[in-house]
Order: sequence, then C-alpha cells, then structure tokens
Amino acid sequence: MKPYACVVLLLAQAFFVGALATTSYTSLEDLAIQHEGRLKPLDTFARVQLLSIYEKSKVRGEATLEWLVRLLIDPEKAYRKPLFRVRNREVLEALEIAPNKSHLYSFQEIRTGLQKTSTTLQQLYAKPQEMRSLVENQWVALYLKSLHYFELSRSFTCFIPDITVDDPTLAAALDLRPGRPANYWHFILKRAILKEKLNALSQKETPLETQDKALVALVDQLNHKLVDQPTRILRILPPQGASETWASPWEWMDGRDLTSQQIALLQALQQAVNALLGNDALALKAALMTFQQSVPDNALIGWEVFYNKADFFYKSFYGYLLAFLLLALSWMGWRQGGLRRCSLVCLGVGAVFHALGIGCRIVIMGRPPVSTLYESILFVSLIAVLLCLLLEGRRKDSIGILTAALIGAVLHLIGFRYATDGDTLEMLVAVLNSNFWLTTHVLTITMGYGSVLVAGVVAHGYLVLSILKPQEKRDELYKNMIGLSLVALFFTILGTILGGIWADQSWGRFWGWDPKENGALLIVLWLLMLTHGRIGYILSPLGFATGLVLANIVVALAWFGVNLLSVGLHSYGFTENIAFNLALFCSIELLFALLGYALVRIRSNVRRAVGR
Repeated sequence: MKPYACVVLLLAQAFFVGALATTSYTSLEDLAIQHEGRLKPLDTFARVQLLSIYEKSKVRGEATLEWLVRLLIDPEKAYRKPLFRVRNREVLEALEIAPNKSHLYSFQEIRTGLQKTSTTLQQLYAKPQEMRSLVENQWVALYLKSLHYFELSRSFTCFIPDITVDDPTLAAALDLRPGRPANYWHFILKRAILKEKLNALSQKETPLETQDKALVALVDQLNHKLVDQPTRILRILPPQGASETWASPWEWMDGRDLTSQQIALLQALQQAVNALLGNDALALKAALMTFQQSVPDNALIGWEVFYNKADFFYKSFYGYLLAFLLLALSWMGWRQGGLRRCSLVCLGVGAVFHALGIGCRIVIMGRPPVSTLYESILFVSLIAVLLCLLLEGRRKDSIGILTAALIGAVLHLIGFRYATDGDTLEMLVAVLNSNFWLTTHVLTITMGYGSVLVAGVVAHGYLVLSILKPQEKRDELYKNMIGLSLVALFFTILGTILGGIWADQSWGRFWGWDPKENGALLIVLWLLMLTHGRIGYILSPLGFATGLVLANIVVALAWFGVNLLSVGLHSYGFTENIAFNLALFCSIELLFALLGYALVRIRSNVRRAVGR
C-alpha cells in the first residue's frame, strides 16, 4: 500500500473512533436543556459549565458529562475536587489559602477562604469594577464563579435522599421506612398529608407528643432544603403551555399545583437520579426513555452531540500540523516525492474535517458561520487553505502546502483560544442573525481576509527566497502574489459595499465610520495602493512583496485590533487580553518586512558592485 494511502486510512480511523466513542453516560448526552437563549444537549451544557469553572473543557481522568453528573448527585464529594484555577498569589494570600504548584483549588478551600473575608468581599463587590484593582477584580470574579458552581451543584438536591423520619407512625403515614432517607420530591408528593398533619398540630393545645416532635423536626429539614429553591441553572423541564418556559426541577417544586404530565417528568428524573446513585445503566436508560417521551423532538440536539464528539477542528488542526511536518521531512531529503504526496493528503484530509465542522455548525445554528469572531477565524482559515490548495495545484512546488499548513494551524490555535470563552454556538442579537445582506457581506469580506493572508504568507516566502537564492528568478511566484492580491481586492471591495447595503437596511445609514467599517476600508485602500504601485511601476517586485507582508498587519488590526476599542455597533466581536499578542504579531511582521527588504537590497547592491 502506498504511504499516502496509509495516511488516509489512519486519519479516517482516528476520526471515526473519536466520533463514535461512547461512555456509560451516553444516554444522558442528548437530553435537551435551555441555556443562554437556546436549546442545547446536556453534553454541551456540561462543557460550557466546566469551561467557566476549570477553564478547560475536559478533566483529566473523567469525561465532561461524568464530571457534571458527579457534581449533581454527590455535591459534597465534588466540593473536594480541585477545579478552581487561581494563579495570582495575592488573591490566595487574601483568602488565606496556601499556594500549590498546580494552581488548582477545591471549592471547599475557596468557600472557606471567602467566608473568612466576607466583610471585605462585600465592600469590594459594592465598588464599581473600574475602581477596583486587578487583584480585587480577580477576587470578586472568583467569588462569582464559586456562587455559580454552588448553585449548579444544588440543581438536583431535591432528588437526593437526605431527609429522614424516625418516628414509625409518621413514617408510615408518609409511606416511608423509619430512619430510611427520602428526598424532597417525595414530600412534595405527600404534601396533602403533611398539610393536614400541620393543620392538626397548629390547633393542638396539649403538649407535643413524640409524633408531633418528629413532624416539627421534619419541617425543619424541609425548610433547610428550601435554601436550594432559587436554583435555576439546569432548565431541563420542557414548557407545558404556550405561556410557559423551560424550568429547573426546583422551579416546579415551589408549591404550585402540578399536572399529571409534570409529575410524570419529575418522577422520571427521580428514577434517573436513583439509577445514577445505584450505578444502574439499564435503569438509567429506561428512566431517560420515559422522560424523553414527554419532551419535544429536536433533531438538532443529536447533530450537536455528534459535533461535540467528532472534534472536527482538532482533527483538522492535526491534519495541518502533520502536513507541515511531512513537508519539512521531505525537504530534508527523506523520500521527497512520497512525503510530499503524504503531506498533500494530510492537508486535504484536514481541509475536509475543517469543512465538515463548519457544515455541522451551519446545520445546528441554521445560519452561515458569519456572525462571531470565533466563526470568522474558522471560516477565514478554511478559505485560506482552499486557496492554497488551488495554488499548489498550479505550482506543484510545495509552496501552497506550506502556506496552507501554516495559516490553517496558526488560525486554529487562535480559534482554540476563543473557544475557551464558552458556548461558541451562542444565540445572536436579531440584527446580526436575520439579514441576507449580512450573510453575503461577512462571507465575502472574510474571503477577502483569507486571500490577503495567503498573499501575505506567499510574500514572506518571496522575501526569504530572495535572500537565500538571490540569483534565481521568481517571476512565477511574483505573478501568484499579484493574482492573490487582486482576488483579495475584489472580495474586500465587494464585501465592504455589501456591508454598506446591510448597514443601510439595519441601521438606516450606508456608512458611519464605525471601527469595523474603517478597518475594512483600510484593507481596501492598502491593496489599492499596492496594485496602483505595480501598475504604475512605482513599486518594484521587492517593494510589492514587502507591502503584502505589511498587509497582514492591516488585516490583524482590522480583524482583531478594532475590538480593543470596545466601541461601535459591531459589538459581537469584542474580546479582552489580546493587546499584547496583537502588538507582538505586528512588531514581528514589521521587523520581518523591514529586515527582509533591507537584506535583499544589500545583497542586490553587493552583486551589482561585484559584477562591475
């Protein structure tokens, strides 16, 4: 079998093993839950919650959904698991927590420290965010994160058996065994009996008997459980009427009269919790089947579970990375022809996974991937890779493979950083999610971004070759740069015009000098300047290549830089903590362009001097 065919089989095997892997909690994955304005599977919900607390989507040695289940059914044990990441020693000192090398601390440690400093914390919380120091803001953020974690952990406490009735007479009246723990939900079902006994107790004038004291003790236990009543995070119960919304279990246990359908749903959840506590997979499956029969079908939930399991973008990243490594080995003289073909195959497989991932997102969200910064990174990187494949098909000298692998891998790494911010399939504001002109505008402008990046990377190669091999002609590579820059100019101009049409329909003005609009215009003007410079013979090929390298800086500022301003109508893309990385990237690109240009000119002058 040929080496590149082996690569295809190995990558395909890795994909299907990852996509079809199952756990003992598989039946829980596709439970629908309403969260952050949309329905999502419990699997996605678990990932988002873990990200918000642990800053990673997976816990070592434990599946994400398994982590959530353990938190729900055994919160006291979960409180001892180190999940809170605190790197600032000053915050730890304020909480009187001893630092460790892992920077991970349990909820129990965090809660104890917050309780010790509750007075100071209340004062900090009352201060405006801009008036607090960095340490104080991190302190408050840790406090809010711990509150969220605690509320999430109490979502199923109404189903956890931790209430006991020791008196035999009272226990028999409530269908319980004396001393055997029962859950809060059981007493909701026996609410009429409890109400009757409490009314009788309130009218009693004689001293309390043993059964009466047991009733008072029971009421104390039930009142203590009511601390968890405000829990609203886990909205897993579907609406029962047009005017109702999805609800958490505790919401239905607020004293309202429950319908038979609501009781059946809560009973099914109770059976599922019992099965989880008893580690009974068959009972769990049966309980969930009963529960799902009363939940409206939603095919997109299954699609999202598949998307989560497949991890398309990690697979495409590894495809791009492997393509780069194989290409590097081929340049070292190891089976040049075979390794180059294997590299091309890996690149193609990575592009297929990349496209499948974007396709899944389109199906799940019912819209093109055009409306968030994370989606733009995914789409721009795919456009760039496809353009590079076309370039490789024309040149067949591995430059297209190298460019595609670099752009694909680097943009994937940037995308992974943004994926850790939470749910990347979030709902959008109406103005960003309901217009044909927005879709066409963002698709074309991102295609322009991708074309500029490819042209810029090819220009890097032009400068490097000009330095290393000054005597070789690079006319074909120069023509490729011109072609790519014209493609980029076409799409950026078209995208900017379409953006104006969309803005006119959505906001009532074609142009408003918004930072994003200015960024798009800046790219157009830069490309026009380079094109005019070449047509008018003002710029040499070296100057044109240097200008394309600097175009990467223009794209970075227009794409990411305007988000640092935190102003403008394009508020969907704002982010934090990118100023340093952006400044570093721009500095490196500027230094590369200036040094490359200078070195090529120096070598050219030296050659001319020697030639004389």
